[in-house]
Amino acid sequence: MINVLIVDDEPAAIQGLSKLLETFAGDIKVCATATDMQEALRMAELHKPDLVFLDIEMPGGNGFTLLDALPDRKFLVVFVTAYANYAIRAIRNRAFDYLLKPVDRDELAALVEKVKKHFSGQPAPNYKIRISLKDSVLYAIPHEILYIKGDGRYSHLFFTDGRCVSPARNIKQFEGELQPYGYFRIHKSYLVNCAHIVRFFQKEGSFVEMKDGMKIEISRRKKADFMEYVNLR
Repeated sequence: MINVLIVDDEPAAIQGLSKLLETFAGDIKVCATATDMQEALRMAELHKPDLVFLDIEMPGGNGFTLLDALPDRKFLVVFVTAYANYAIRAIRNRAFDYLLKPVDRDELAALVEKVKKHFSGQPAPNYKIRISLKDSVLYAIPHEILYIKGDGRYSHLFFTDGRCVSPARNIKQFEGELQPYGYFRIHKSYLVNCAHIVRFFQKEGSFVEMKDGMKIEISRRKKADFMEYVNLR
């Protein structure tokens, strides 16, 4: 059973989403609801939900304020909002998914399946990737890596603290290991950590800008899948 907390300042929105979720009885249970930030923090601490459906625009703060107050959260976050312009910020806040109001039942059903799949094979939260270098072995948490650039049988890993290491391991091997941690291969030569994307823009092509200022082109072949992955349709 997946326990759910719904946070929205509109009681009608909470009721509507709760009714939709009732159709998935046996898989999902709404354990608590909240209509403001303080109540949401209290419910999250009390009920320890697996999944939080979180509105963004609310009086006295917003959904991002709540997440800032819970940096070590263990639950998945799905933003539910009427505003379509928050997708990149949602990614940066490690959102699991993003739904637009009014919530479509078919989209919600697809999300529930995605959530179930996640919990059936959930990656270990403290997992460290093993990186063999010429004279040492480095163990790194996936979130510490901004992006990886492929260079033949080598890869260049760029870290949040400014480091760069170049192990003798190709980018495809890293892709297979890091996909469960929010990485996407946007180009044959680049694997990016979506949590560290600052913005998406188009100028004679499609690009993402990473937290360190690096601008990386999205290949035409990868663009549709990437837009779907980060909910930028």
